[in-house]
Amino acid sequence: MIIDGFDELLDKVNVSDTDISNAFDEIETMLDTIGSLLENKAKIVLTTRKTAIFSGLEFDKWTQKWDKKFEVSRLSLKEPKIKDWLGSERFSLIKSQNVPYNILLIL
Repeated sequence: MIIDGFDELLDKVNVSDTDISNAFDEIETMLDTIGSLLENKAKIVLTTRKTAIFSGLEFDKWTQKWDKKFEVSRLSLKEPKIKDWLGSERFSLIKSQNVPYNILLIL
């Protein structure tokens, strides 16, 4: 099952990086439902733009509560840099030719 935009399900909950411990009580109920599914060997992918939901002490406590009945893997995608798009070899070539690659980012 894929739950895309998990944070959007939480529209009534203030999920900010500074207030995650207070908001986690509301989130925990939903996560417990997901945890119950995972106990039965389900595979679930949750996506969110608010990474604070799945990081920090509150989430770590939640995973420990389930006593290793399932595995949690977290992946985080960062904003790509020009070197990521071009690759190391091309980026080095452009840099060695003194091409103002920082200006290209604006265009």
